Amino acid sequence: MVRFLVALSLLTLPSIASANCDHLVRKAATAKGDALISAYRSLIQCDKGAAEASYNDFLKQTGDVPTMVQLSLAAIDEQVYKPVWESLERIPYNVRDETATAIGETCLEHPQVVVFLKGAYFGLKSIQFSQWDDAFVSCPSDDIEGWVEGRIKDPPAFTFDEKYNTILSIWTARKGAEALPALKSAAITAAQKDGPFLPILEAMDRSVQPETYGQDPDPAHIGALRGALVEIAGGVDPNKARQVADRLFNAGAESEAASLLPKIFPDRVQSDGTMLYGVATIEACEDQVMLHVTEVTEPASRWSIQTDVETKARSVKSRLKCKADEPWPVVVSPEPFADSKAVSAWADELASQWEAQGKTVKSKSASKISLPPRK
Repeated sequence: MVRFLVALSLLTLPSIASANCDHLVRKAATAKGDALISAYRSLIQCDKGAAEASYNDFLKQTGDVPTMVQLSLAAIDEQVYKPVWESLERIPYNVRDETATAIGETCLEHPQVVVFLKGAYFGLKSIQFSQWDDAFVSCPSDDIEGWVEGRIKDPPAFTFDEKYNTILSIWTARKGAEALPALKSAAITAAQKDGPFLPILEAMDRSVQPETYGQDPDPAHIGALRGALVEIAGGVDPNKARQVADRLFNAGAESEAASLLPKIFPDRVQSDGTMLYGVATIEACEDQVMLHVTEVTEPASRWSIQTDVETKARSVKSRLKCKADEPWPVVVSPEPFADSKAVSAWADELASQWEAQGKTVKSKSASKISLPPRK
């Protein structure tokens, strides 16, 4: 009988404790400012489950960002994470970033904030996690920085991952151009596991952009970016290297892009180290087309040979009796070829495209062009 009574008393303790804490729960409807925070801290000590369940009621009563931050810290300090993780969705949109930033800034004074932020990566869905990016950026903890860098260097095996994109944004916002080494490593790893290769390249571009809108990027940072991209191209397959080269060319770094041609087309490098292209000058009038086809060799110093061959390619003599429009279009093969046979096949395909339009097409070989190295 004694043991039964003891057991019964133990079973009723939680309900008694909960009842004893009810007055603290009710504070969520009446308390303000410091009194509200004090009541919530007391509620956590009295009944942690009740504190978690009533967090949103206390949140509604805060009224301003400083009080919201203090309430969040009261919960985080006692490892009541879940309702705080979800809280940014419950407050006005225009104060979410400010609130997250303020919580992040306290991470040295409140070490549990570091644990809280790491847990958000695993405990929240992608959109919810992205709302905490400002807290990661504002937290001055070396622990957080090392943790984010670890996530950066271990990209997922998916071409798109929203949480990883948030981590990329956090890293570039924290580090600026100093983010490049980790991003370079991440890009090579992502290429090997079919991961988010392009999002990482885009993050690299963002990392060197100045904080002030309209300001020119630091030339040293641009140089570091281009060097990192070239290193990435050297560590990935030819298809990925071509994506890197396209970005370099579009950014005005043609010489760096061209330097990757042997990497991208290793089986098309000629015996003398040059690249071989096909060029067709199109003489067309009425229903007749004459393709003046020539081979162009280029010493892998240009990503695009278009502007360098147009004048020379158009210098061929007219072969049609009717007068063609001028200047004649000049078409350059989109990539280099292995040999003359491949150039001829490309020209035949070009001719068939005109024939499909009902044109009578003839082809004639023109003098070969050898471009000097670009200065």
